Amino acid sequence: MSRILIVDDEEPVRRVLRIMCKGLGHTVDTAENGLEAMERLKRQPYDLMITDLKMVPVSGLELVKFVRSTCPRTKIIILTAWSISASEIQARKLGIRHYFAKPFNRTQIVQAIRELLSPQ
Repeated sequence: MSRILIVDDEEPVRRVLRIMCKGLGHTVDTAENGLEAMERLKRQPYDLMITDLKMVPVSGLELVKFVRSTCPRTKIIILTAWSISASEIQARKLGIRHYFAKPFNRTQIVQAIRELLSPQ
């Protein structure tokens, strides 16, 4: 199946997403921040990255820009506990169509994963 990278500074969120993605049959790696994610992305490609938006020292939007420039085939889903407004507009400008507020609806996330990873 596909290779997924989950990036979130909250361990419980990483754990739930990992279980969901593995349950769909995917290979899953996790990173607790944007810097760790960048290192993983330099070593191997991923089909999909699910990332939190508000992280330090590298924000989710900075990570998305990095992915767009170095791994343009990687699909992206953004999650955030913050209000969806200006950051969503920025994400949409970067081509992100799947943007969800925390706490997220698991069914919606599964649908987005299936849509993004389905053969074109």
